[in-house]
Amino acid sequence: MKECPGVAFKVIGLPEPSTANLQGRRAESVALALRAFGVPQPTFEPGDANDRARPVLEILAHPDQ
Repeated sequence: MKECPGVAFKVIGLPEPSTANLQGRRAESVALALRAFGVPQPTFEPGDANDRARPVLEILAHPDQ
């Protein structure tokens, strides 16, 4: 991440991490796994039914553009 300071990560198909329900715990596990590899905290978007069926990780090279 030091080599790519403008990169941001977004998980589409999962809610914000929490312990309130199964999907929130799943999102928390994803966030922990990404941090273990040095990825900063991603943003999470629940998306639509298709997104929730198959969550994806988007890597945004220039999130401010």
